Amino acid sequence: MRERGLTGVFVCGLAFDFCVRYSTEDARRAAFDVVVIEDACRGIDLAGSVAATRASFDEFAIPCIASDRIA
Repeated sequence: MRERGLTGVFVCGLAFDFCVRYSTEDARRAAFDVVVIEDACRGIDLAGSVAATRASFDEFAIPCIASDRIA
């Protein structure tokens, strides 16, 4: 992605609290600007995994937005 000059990533998917979470965290660790399109995701919510995902996104300063906020 860097070779193509990309600096940011929008993430959405089926498992907000698993696939989306880990992909988002990996992108942030790789120093990309990351935004989660929350209404394009669905959580599985096993044993509080959605709450844990939100806490992780707060720690990483990863914003979650609605799809109608994409300009």
